[in-house]
Amino acid sequence: MFVIKNGDISCPGCKSKEFKYIDEYKHLIKIDQEYLGNMKIYKCNNCKLGFAYSFPDASLLNTYYKEIYRKSNRPHYLKDPKKSKPGSWQMACM
Repeated sequence: MFVIKNGDISCPGCKSKEFKYIDEYKHLIKIDQEYLGNMKIYKCNNCKLGFAYSFPDASLLNTYYKEIYRKSNRPHYLKDPKKSKPGSWQMACM
């Protein structure tokens, strides 16, 4: 890993320009790349937030989450979202 100092990218949490490249974002399903693009994962040296860059276009992101993300036969599909149990991260916040 190496430190990146880049004028175009800043941490979305603290706006720092110093962060480490972690890896390429791994799409679960190939079509997701059409909506989310080729993102790289970084970790901020200042606030330790992990984030993806480049950010997808807002209109594509809205379409993705409204029409694709929870479709049947996808990893995040919920047959009945109202009956689903909270995830472990949600339980930790309760």
